Amino acid sequence: MKRILCGFSVLLILIAMLALVACGDSGDPSSPGGPSSPSGPSSPSGRVEVPTTGRLTITGLGAYNSNYAIARHDINFTLVLWAAESYVEGSDTYGGQISGGQVTLKVWNLTGGTPVGYNGNDTVTLPVFAGPPEKYGPGMSRRGNVTVTFSNGIGSGIFIP
Repeated sequence: MKRILCGFSVLLILIAMLALVACGDSGDPSSPGGPSSPSGPSSPSGRVEVPTTGRLTITGLGAYNSNYAIARHDINFTLVLWAAESYVEGSDTYGGQISGGQVTLKVWNLTGGTPVGYNGNDTVTLPVFAGPPEKYGPGMSRRGNVTVTFSNGIGSGIFIP
């Protein structure tokens, strides 16, 4: 009986090893067979970005050409929108580079605390932050506002200092 149990245990170990080899788990998320991760493009930080089809174009930013911008609500609003070049949940937010006095940003809905793609039909006023660092944080200051009416998540507005 002891030999049967020992033989069965060895067989189970061999099956487990073959299964690991067949899956090809290299530990590299970018390689085929690597660990699974949420779908979406990589952000500048290399982490997976929350996907969205929402877009916001802000014009009137000529004074900030070559700087980076984001537009965002504070979390105490009923509708919480963030507009940036890249948003990685639980990580970093990157601004879009201003060129020719304008910037086009992706838009996410963070109402409820979990970021999701934005495709709403809302009119909102968003604070606009701009500065030399690409990553949102110190050095990127509130510069003014933009009022925008979104249609299916797409909108544009003129920057008001």
